[in-house]
Amino acid sequence: MNKFIHGGWVSFMISAVMIVVMWCWFQARKIRNRFVEFVKLKDYLNLIRDLSHDFSIPKYATHLVYLTSANYMDEI
Repeated sequence: MNKFIHGGWVSFMISAVMIVVMWCWFQARKIRNRFVEFVKLKDYLNLIRDLSHDFSIPKYATHLVYLTSANYMDEI
């Protein structure tokens, strides 16, 4: 406690701010996920496969990576 008075409170405040930011981030993600509808990837595999084998579309347009915030690997 002796060091707390002489500057130990700085590291405590930094960690408290980080905890508050992470908690807000977590709560915001929970709220956002209530309004987002995730669908199963298997429903779209045939469409993605057909798009990949369509030679009228340039190859760089068919092999794109789409990031998702789904909690499960089989959802987009």
